[in-house]
Amino acid sequence: MSFDCSDPFVREELEYVQLQVRGRYFLPRQVEKMIGLGIAILRGFTSDSILEKAFGNERFNIPQVPSAGLILENLHYGK
Repeated sequence: MSFDCSDPFVREELEYVQLQVRGRYFLPRQVEKMIGLGIAILRGFTSDSILEKAFGNERFNIPQVPSAGLILENLHYGK
């Protein structure tokens, strides 16, 4: 439903961003793969043209970030 990203900030010499992902449901590892693909594009490991391919029917390997770096802050079940 929505995806927001804060400006980068530094804490204890490490750079972070705060991501807010809202959706009705997520497939297993979907958020980790969404973030992994974004990082791969930003770092130049792949081009942004891969995004169209990611929404198609063809299956391919999408990089996945480790879930250890992600924090689930708020979980909401509603109608």
